[in-house]
Amino acid sequence: MKRLIKDLVGRAIVTSRLSALLLRNTAVVVAFHRVQDGPADSSGLTIGVDLFERYCRFFRRHFRVTPLRAVVDRQEMTDAPTP
Repeated sequence: MKRLIKDLVGRAIVTSRLSALLLRNTAVVVAFHRVQDGPADSSGLTIGVDLFERYCRFFRRHFRVTPLRAVVDRQEMTDAPTP
């Protein structure tokens, strides 16, 4: 039940575009432990390729996807001391 509620709230935030306001100027890093063909394992650390592709489409549709290196470079420039 708790997972269902979290899922519904998350979907409502993203589809209402409230996420753009809440996450403005914020980098969110998403990591997957393992992606492989076949069913997910019982540890919950592996997802199938089809589900991974669905996640990628979701992120592309609702967020500005940026390579991690670009995020790190930008953060380093922001944190650099001013002469």
